Amino acid sequence: MRIILQILGRLNYDEVTFDIDGDQIRDRLSSRALARKLGNSEIIFLCPESLVTELTNNENEAGGLLSEKNKLIDKMHKNLATNGYCRILLMQSIGTYGRKDLSISFSNTADNIIVSLILDLLEEVQNCDEVILDVSTGHNVYVASLMDAARALIVYFKLARIISKGEMPTFKVAYFPPVIEPSGGATYPIRFYDFDVKAFFSLPFEDETLKIERLLKNCEDIELRKELNSKFEDLGRSLRDLIVETKIAYNAIKYNAPLAYFDDELVSFDIECEDVLEGMRDVFEYITEVKKMVIRCENELTVKRASVERKSFINLLLTIALHNALKEFKEDLSNKDPIISTIKKDFKNLYSRVGLNLNLRFLERDLEEIKSLLSFLIEGKETSINELNRCRFKEYRKIEVSKHLKRRKGDIKRNFFAHSGFEETVTLVRKIGKNEALIRYKPERKSEIRRWIKNP
Repeated sequence: MRIILQILGRLNYDEVTFDIDGDQIRDRLSSRALARKLGNSEIIFLCPESLVTELTNNENEAGGLLSEKNKLIDKMHKNLATNGYCRILLMQSIGTYGRKDLSISFSNTADNIIVSLILDLLEEVQNCDEVILDVSTGHNVYVASLMDAARALIVYFKLARIISKGEMPTFKVAYFPPVIEPSGGATYPIRFYDFDVKAFFSLPFEDETLKIERLLKNCEDIELRKELNSKFEDLGRSLRDLIVETKIAYNAIKYNAPLAYFDDELVSFDIECEDVLEGMRDVFEYITEVKKMVIRCENELTVKRASVERKSFINLLLTIALHNALKEFKEDLSNKDPIISTIKKDFKNLYSRVGLNLNLRFLERDLEEIKSLLSFLIEGKETSINELNRCRFKEYRKIEVSKHLKRRKGDIKRNFFAHSGFEETVTLVRKIGKNEALIRYKPERKSEIRRWIKNP
């Protein structure tokens, strides 16, 4: 399935002839010509709310349509004569529009427009095969906002699949030359180019003290800040928990502590991301719609919105994507025991996918070191790596080992990360075969280990 997104700058375009790979198709809208040519496509028209000025010149009617989105969308559908494969999503507007007898000003920001597009399009496009951004119509600020939203969506989809490498939509941009004389005989070729951005395995948001007010941009309205923190207190708590869960799970991979993924006390995923995402939609709706101001004057309307902080919104959305990816990886390990061969196999695949090949080298070294100690352990018996090292030193060096194995106070955390999380005084090994062992952390040391991983 393909989705074609086109921003409309007005509701009435002249019919022209489009050329698509040699086929000439006459239509008023390039997206409809594309859908006819390509097949298996759904069109979503992104219509700025400012287009209400093309539907009425009555101030009261315009105000009513702006407050009842479904009625506004229905009127736009009738005007566009859309059919079953065309839908309309309303976009927030910015700037002043209208005619002599009606002027509407939208006091708004690009941040609001971009975030609204991301939230609206996230579910619309995530399960399709291809997204085409038809960018040859619509005002520049809306086209630029759509491109920025598409970049964020691509990174979101890539992060959510950065481990599984699952399928995601591909994005393309469609464009055609400016229409100079629509009534003439000119043909307007529609061209395409691939639209893509890179996504890296990194932590999008780290501030564990986040308050909901951080989602507002440069807002001097202290009362609104307090209101948001109070009204969305539970969401704020969930966001902080989301950040902590994601941070610990991410750090366990980045800083090479794979054993933590086999222990729910160390790496856990209790937050439901769908609930958090829905809560973020509610915050956005509250800031930009519930709290918006509509000021009426004779033949003039002014719509004022507070601005969200785009960067914070996007980074929290990307945190949700990464959280989902890490949770999926842990779920794949849920029925597996933390034995040497499993840790090596599953984390070899993981590290190669996220570009942490050096971690793999150290992990293989440290697992081989543990295997080399198994000859000093009776099958079925469990002991610490520290005790196994003592046995090896006694056997081969015949020397007093205490002075050689003594660690300087404060080195234990460094040694933990220097040895792939298998620090010898906190790690237990139980032999279950000639070259196989079950590995776990000492229960009484888990809270300390969790603190290390959280703040390496």
